[in-house]
Amino acid sequence: MAYVLIRIERLGRVMTFLSLVLAIFLILSPPHLFRQVLNLPDLDLTQSRMKEQKLVDAAIYPTNDFNHVLVLSDWAQMNTPKGALFLAPPYAFAERFRAFSLRNIVVSYKDGVSFLLFRRPITAEWFKTYQDVSRIYLTNDTAAFERAAQRYGASYVIVDNTKNALELPVIHVEGPYTVYSAVSS
Repeated sequence: MAYVLIRIERLGRVMTFLSLVLAIFLILSPPHLFRQVLNLPDLDLTQSRMKEQKLVDAAIYPTNDFNHVLVLSDWAQMNTPKGALFLAPPYAFAERFRAFSLRNIVVSYKDGVSFLLFRRPITAEWFKTYQDVSRIYLTNDTAAFERAAQRYGASYVIVDNTKNALELPVIHVEGPYTVYSAVSS
Protein backbone atom coordinates (compact mmCIF):
# COMPACT_ATOMS: atom_id res chain seq x y z
CA MET A 1 0.00 0.00 0.00
CA ALA A 2 2.80 2.41 0.88
CA TYR A 3 4.45 1.65 -2.46
CA VAL A 4 1.26 2.64 -4.33
CA LEU A 5 0.99 5.90 -2.37
CA ILE A 6 4.63 6.75 -3.12
CA ARG A 7 4.05 6.08 -6.83
CA ILE A 8 0.92 8.28 -6.84
CA GLU A 9 2.84 11.07 -5.06
CA ARG A 10 5.67 10.85 -7.62
CA LEU A 11 3.14 10.89 -10.46
CA GLY A 12 1.59 14.04 -8.97
CA ARG A 13 5.00 15.72 -8.84
CA VAL A 14 5.75 14.71 -12.43
CA MET A 15 2.39 16.08 -13.61
CA THR A 16 2.99 19.35 -11.75
CA PHE A 17 6.44 19.61 -13.33
CA LEU A 18 5.08 18.90 -16.82
CA SER A 19 2.33 21.51 -16.34
CA LEU A 20 4.94 24.04 -15.31
CA VAL A 21 7.13 23.22 -18.33
CA LEU A 22 4.13 23.57 -20.66
CA ALA A 23 3.19 26.93 -19.11
CA ILE A 24 6.76 28.21 -19.51
CA PHE A 25 6.82 26.98 -23.12
CA LEU A 26 3.57 28.78 -23.92
CA ILE A 27 4.75 32.00 -22.29
CA LEU A 28 8.20 32.06 -23.88
CA SER A 29 7.40 30.61 -27.27
CA PRO A 30 6.96 32.75 -30.38
CA PRO A 31 3.33 33.61 -31.20
CA HIS A 32 3.16 31.31 -34.24
CA LEU A 33 4.09 28.28 -32.08
CA PHE A 34 1.49 29.32 -29.50
CA ARG A 35 -1.19 29.38 -32.20
CA GLN A 36 -0.09 25.97 -33.51
CA VAL A 37 -0.12 24.36 -30.04
CA LEU A 38 -3.61 25.68 -29.30
CA ASN A 39 -4.80 25.04 -32.87
CA LEU A 40 -5.80 28.68 -33.40
CA PRO A 41 -6.36 30.19 -36.83
CA ASP A 42 -3.57 32.32 -38.25
CA LEU A 43 -4.70 35.86 -37.47
CA ASP A 44 -1.67 37.72 -38.82
CA LEU A 45 -0.74 38.92 -35.34
CA THR A 46 3.01 38.90 -35.88
CA GLN A 47 5.18 41.37 -34.01
CA SER A 48 5.80 43.44 -37.15
CA ARG A 49 2.04 43.58 -37.85
CA MET A 50 1.30 44.69 -34.29
CA LYS A 51 4.03 47.37 -34.45
CA GLU A 52 2.60 48.55 -37.77
CA GLN A 53 -0.90 48.69 -36.26
CA LYS A 54 0.37 50.71 -33.27
CA LEU A 55 1.98 53.21 -35.64
CA VAL A 56 -1.26 53.49 -37.59
CA ASP A 57 -3.20 53.90 -34.33
CA ALA A 58 -0.87 56.68 -33.19
CA ALA A 59 -1.19 58.44 -36.54
CA ILE A 60 -4.98 58.26 -36.52
CA TYR A 61 -5.76 58.99 -32.88
CA PRO A 62 -2.99 60.89 -31.15
CA THR A 63 -5.53 63.05 -29.31
CA ASN A 64 -6.59 60.76 -26.47
CA ASP A 65 -7.16 63.62 -24.05
CA PHE A 66 -8.40 61.90 -20.93
CA ASN A 67 -10.54 64.83 -19.69
CA HIS A 68 -12.46 65.00 -22.98
CA VAL A 69 -13.10 61.25 -22.80
CA LEU A 70 -14.46 61.62 -19.26
CA VAL A 71 -16.77 64.50 -20.20
CA LEU A 72 -17.94 62.69 -23.35
CA SER A 73 -18.57 59.55 -21.29
CA ASP A 74 -20.63 61.51 -18.77
CA TRP A 75 -22.64 63.04 -21.61
CA ALA A 76 -23.29 59.59 -23.13
CA GLN A 77 -24.36 58.18 -19.78
CA MET A 78 -26.82 61.03 -19.20
CA ASN A 79 -28.17 61.41 -22.75
CA THR A 80 -28.30 57.97 -24.37
CA PRO A 81 -30.27 54.83 -23.50
CA LYS A 82 -28.49 52.12 -21.50
CA GLY A 83 -28.61 49.73 -24.45
CA ALA A 84 -27.06 52.21 -26.89
CA LEU A 85 -24.25 50.83 -29.05
CA PHE A 86 -21.44 53.13 -30.18
CA LEU A 87 -19.16 52.69 -33.17
CA ALA A 88 -15.99 54.10 -31.64
CA PRO A 89 -12.33 54.04 -32.60
CA PRO A 90 -11.19 50.56 -31.45
CA TYR A 91 -8.05 51.88 -29.78
CA ALA A 92 -7.37 53.15 -26.25
CA PHE A 93 -10.26 55.62 -26.51
CA ALA A 94 -12.83 52.82 -26.82
CA GLU A 95 -11.88 51.11 -23.57
CA ARG A 96 -11.95 54.35 -21.62
CA PHE A 97 -15.25 55.38 -23.14
CA ARG A 98 -16.87 52.00 -22.43
CA ALA A 99 -15.64 51.96 -18.83
CA PHE A 100 -16.72 55.48 -17.94
CA SER A 101 -19.94 55.82 -19.96
CA LEU A 102 -21.25 52.34 -19.12
CA ARG A 103 -22.28 52.03 -22.78
CA ASN A 104 -21.47 49.32 -25.29
CA ILE A 105 -19.01 49.71 -28.13
CA VAL A 106 -18.73 47.60 -31.28
CA VAL A 107 -15.13 46.43 -30.80
CA SER A 108 -11.97 47.20 -28.89
CA TYR A 109 -8.43 45.94 -29.23
CA LYS A 110 -8.50 44.74 -25.61
CA ASP A 111 -11.44 42.43 -26.30
CA GLY A 112 -9.13 40.22 -28.33
CA VAL A 113 -7.01 39.28 -25.34
CA SER A 114 -9.89 37.81 -23.37
CA PHE A 115 -11.30 36.10 -26.46
CA LEU A 116 -7.91 34.60 -27.27
CA LEU A 117 -7.47 33.24 -23.75
CA PHE A 118 -10.99 32.17 -22.83
CA ARG A 119 -13.24 32.05 -25.91
CA ARG A 120 -11.07 30.87 -28.77
CA PRO A 121 -13.90 30.04 -31.20
CA ILE A 122 -14.86 33.72 -31.54
CA THR A 123 -11.31 35.11 -31.73
CA ALA A 124 -11.32 35.05 -35.53
CA GLU A 125 -14.68 36.87 -35.59
CA TRP A 126 -13.34 39.52 -33.18
CA PHE A 127 -10.22 40.03 -35.29
CA LYS A 128 -12.28 40.40 -38.48
CA THR A 129 -14.50 43.01 -36.79
CA TYR A 130 -11.46 44.81 -35.36
CA GLN A 131 -9.78 44.99 -38.78
CA ASP A 132 -13.00 46.15 -40.44
CA VAL A 133 -13.60 48.97 -37.95
CA SER A 134 -9.91 49.97 -38.00
CA ARG A 135 -10.01 50.27 -41.81
CA ILE A 136 -13.16 52.38 -41.65
CA TYR A 137 -11.48 54.80 -39.25
CA LEU A 138 -8.67 55.21 -41.79
CA THR A 139 -11.18 56.67 -44.26
CA ASN A 140 -13.27 59.78 -44.24
CA ASP A 141 -16.13 58.05 -46.03
CA THR A 142 -19.54 58.75 -44.51
CA ALA A 143 -21.13 55.86 -46.40
CA ALA A 144 -18.56 53.42 -44.95
CA PHE A 145 -19.35 54.61 -41.42
CA GLU A 146 -23.10 54.27 -42.11
CA ARG A 147 -22.69 50.74 -43.49
CA ALA A 148 -20.56 49.71 -40.51
CA ALA A 149 -23.03 51.18 -38.03
CA GLN A 150 -25.85 49.33 -39.74
CA ARG A 151 -23.84 46.08 -39.97
CA TYR A 152 -23.01 46.11 -36.25
CA GLY A 153 -26.24 47.70 -35.01
CA ALA A 154 -24.65 50.91 -33.70
CA SER A 155 -26.86 53.91 -32.95
CA TYR A 156 -24.01 56.41 -32.66
CA VAL A 157 -20.64 57.00 -34.30
CA ILE A 158 -17.78 58.68 -32.45
CA VAL A 159 -14.90 60.16 -34.44
CA ASP A 160 -11.91 62.36 -33.78
CA ASN A 161 -12.97 65.57 -35.53
CA THR A 162 -9.34 66.45 -36.25
CA LYS A 163 -9.16 63.39 -38.54
CA ASN A 164 -12.70 62.67 -39.72
CA ALA A 165 -15.63 64.91 -40.64
CA LEU A 166 -18.75 62.98 -41.55
CA GLU A 167 -21.92 64.07 -43.30
CA LEU A 168 -24.16 62.68 -40.56
CA PRO A 169 -26.30 64.55 -38.01
CA VAL A 170 -24.08 65.86 -35.20
CA ILE A 171 -25.39 64.93 -31.76
CA HIS A 172 -22.61 66.23 -29.49
CA VAL A 173 -19.11 67.69 -29.73
CA GLU A 174 -16.58 67.37 -26.92
CA GLY A 175 -13.08 68.66 -27.56
CA PRO A 176 -11.57 66.61 -30.38
CA TYR A 177 -14.47 64.12 -30.44
CA THR A 178 -17.76 64.33 -32.31
CA VAL A 179 -20.75 62.05 -31.76
CA TYR A 180 -22.93 61.50 -34.82
CA SER A 181 -26.27 59.81 -35.22
CA ALA A 182 -25.63 56.62 -37.15
CA VAL A 183 -28.57 57.28 -39.48
CA SER A 184 -28.41 60.33 -41.73
CA SER A 185 -31.58 62.38 -42.10
